[in-house]
Amino acid sequence: MNKMVSVLVDLSVRRYGIFAEDVQIEKKINWGGHEHTSLIAGWKRKPDRSATEGWLQKQILYLPTIARLTKEGTVECYSYIELTFEEARGTGGMRGTFGDLFAGVNVKNCLSAVNRSRFRQNVDFSEYLRKEGLPEFCDFLLKLDPSLLRQAREFYNMLPVFEQESLMQLERFKSLCRHLSERHYSDAFHLWTAQANGPDYFLTLDKKFVNAVSSIRDYNFRSKPILPEQLLNVLGVTKIDPHPFPGSDPRYFE
Repeated sequence: MNKMVSVLVDLSVRRYGIFAEDVQIEKKINWGGHEHTSLIAGWKRKPDRSATEGWLQKQILYLPTIARLTKEGTVECYSYIELTFEEARGTGGMRGTFGDLFAGVNVKNCLSAVNRSRFRQNVDFSEYLRKEGLPEFCDFLLKLDPSLLRQAREFYNMLPVFEQESLMQLERFKSLCRHLSERHYSDAFHLWTAQANGPDYFLTLDKKFVNAVSSIRDYNFRSKPILPEQLLNVLGVTKIDPHPFPGSDPRYFE
């Protein structure tokens, strides 16, 4: 396997790559002839979703192999500011610990296709963490006429060249969104960012988004959304790694 691919990694992949969650475990200790109850920090496996979402559990089983391939340099991983905002809305949990399959993986940063702060100046930082923030910005972009930007020369000339070029490709983003529901606008923006920066794929666990984009006949982005299983197929990987933490060791799990 000599092929190397680059991927923009969706937050869904990073979240499901964290297989454990921290808990407070109650322990009873006999001290001085008396029994005392103490709470200590511990971990447990996240609930297995295979019973209700078998397809998702199947995709999760491919993540250890992808994590290894990223550490070996076969898969080059990227993220960017909007995915960081998404992550900040949740909890860190076991991120970066033994419970994170992607701990130690070199995730490179890339630029947002268009930085929404250019159009939303003097707002509180919490505005960028709102769940509705990016979809609302996408809706703004869908209504934006790029020719108006060129007429506003002072503003347009202040934009980085990278974002100027992205905005000149705005019609391609609009064309993509016309085939999608509003709930997928944020994913479409992530995919547009991958296209603008050069990664081959947008790696995600959102099957509905992958299926929606694959059904677009005139899809014109070089970057494509892809599930973990599909990524391994591209790489010609037929044997997957066992999960490094099977959850049977009482030292770590309940």
